[in-house]
Amino acid sequence: MSEPYLIQSLPQAIDPLAPCPAGRYVDHLVSVLRAERLDGPGGGTGPVIRTEHFCLTRQCWRAPTGANGAGPGPISAFAPVYAHALQLIPAGRVLDVGSCFGFLPLLLAERPANTVTASDLSGGTMRLLATVAAARGVQVSTLVCEAARIPVADDWAETVSVIHLLEHVSPEHARAVLGEALRVARRQVVVAVPFEEQPSAAYGHVDSFDLRQLRDLGERTGRPWSVHEHHGGWLVVTAG
Repeated sequence: MSEPYLIQSLPQAIDPLAPCPAGRYVDHLVSVLRAERLDGPGGGTGPVIRTEHFCLTRQCWRAPTGANGAGPGPISAFAPVYAHALQLIPAGRVLDVGSCFGFLPLLLAERPANTVTASDLSGGTMRLLATVAAARGVQVSTLVCEAARIPVADDWAETVSVIHLLEHVSPEHARAVLGEALRVARRQVVVAVPFEEQPSAAYGHVDSFDLRQLRDLGERTGRPWSVHEHHGGWLVVTAG
């Protein structure tokens, strides 16, 4: 089985709402176990990676085990990214591309001036997002689609947001995603990426960015654009 096949099929294979035994998620790719605490370094090999919310250890080449820990990359680190995105995205219809669990679309939907649609390749995460949005009493529409092939008309949304997606795809794919976002956006496209010297494989990153690369992306669009730093890099391209 080739790596490209794994990358393309993985989002379709994981269903966050699938029935599972308490404290355990299992599919044909992974087994995730909940643990209150890890007292030792997992079979003497030490953690593969540790964050505020998870500790991944290797035991007989399997059994990633979840627990609280300390280290880089907590979920809360995204709070300033989402806050800045809210500052950059004005009133109107917003399409968020590569939404994953949809934290940003939920925040946008809390503002009455926004009409929000989330999109992702994973139907499972979009179903989870729709369930959470209904429970919170906010309106979020969902689309299951590839980020470079969005099934909506030209100029469909005022703003298209692409937040921490491009580091997960190849440079060629990233340019295709940005081009599709510009087709859909009537006003602007807002892109955010982390700045890394090397892609963080633990988070599924396959490309890394700096200011120069963001400027190159902006130049390639042929549209007015600006780049700035704030907990990573931001590219804002004028559409229309």
